[in-house]
Amino acid sequence: PPAATGAAAPTGTTTPPAPAANAPAAGAAPALPSIESKDILDRTKAAALAEVKHVLLGWKELAKPGRPQDPRSAGRTEEDAQKLAKELLQKLKDGGNIDELMKQHSEDPGSAQAARSYTVEASTPFVPSFKQLALRLEVKEAGIVKSPFGYHIIQRLEDPKPDPTESADILGRAEKTQSADVKHVLIGWKDLAAAYGGGMDERAKKRTKEEAEKLAKDILEKLKAGGKIDELMKEHSEDPGSAKAATSYPVTPTAGLVPPFKKLSLRLDLNEAGIVKTTYGYHVIQRVK
Repeated sequence: PPAATGAAAPTGTTTPPAPAANAPAAGAAPALPSIESKDILDRTKAAALAEVKHVLLGWKELAKPGRPQDPRSAGRTEEDAQKLAKELLQKLKDGGNIDELMKQHSEDPGSAQAARSYTVEASTPFVPSFKQLALRLEVKEAGIVKSPFGYHIIQRLEDPKPDPTESADILGRAEKTQSADVKHVLIGWKDLAAAYGGGMDERAKKRTKEEAEKLAKDILEKLKAGGKIDELMKEHSEDPGSAKAATSYPVTPTAGLVPPFKKLSLRLDLNEAGIVKTTYGYHVIQRVK
């Protein structure tokens, strides 16, 4: 975190190139009827941001050199994948639990076992079809879309509620810039362990959310009183990508960072600091450039 979102995107950050021609090769099996949720995909109204969970189902023809394929995909045809996708969508429509379906069926290693959600906005570096469906779903609604990685059964969650520890005054502003360099202190707590996939800092494993709130507020107060962000990062931050070297992150609207992190970063004045919450914990962020 925060750049981990790009790596953990449900379908990766790049879209494989389209085939040179749309027509099937001579002797190829006829294309299967589409099972995508066309009624939802065709909606003109799109949300600016949506919190979603998904089940990814692949099939053997999607295997690519250098990209590990789930063993279940390797033994499945696209027709099999369509049948299962429709069954899972119906379960969700009948009140089924998306977390249970993810853990049992999903082949997205970034979200399946932890039943992790993704925050999606237009600039999020996910494949376009995933974003198109995610941003057109109503809250609690589910649908199917196809991508180069398989079929995604996506359900939109309730919009996350603001956390009282966050810097609501800053988050409520218009953007101050389209490009900022920021440094941050990440503070996690034990209930977030699933989001880390086993890589959580030992300090966070022993910390409650209440303790994390207090520490984040204390660090923010130190910054406001003239404390040095580099020193606070080295002492407290649990982001392995920036803590020890006090590395800054370049932030733009399209950067592959979690949306709340970008939202706060681009609303800060130069040298100002604030707090925002993500799936990884509290980020005490200071704009340094």
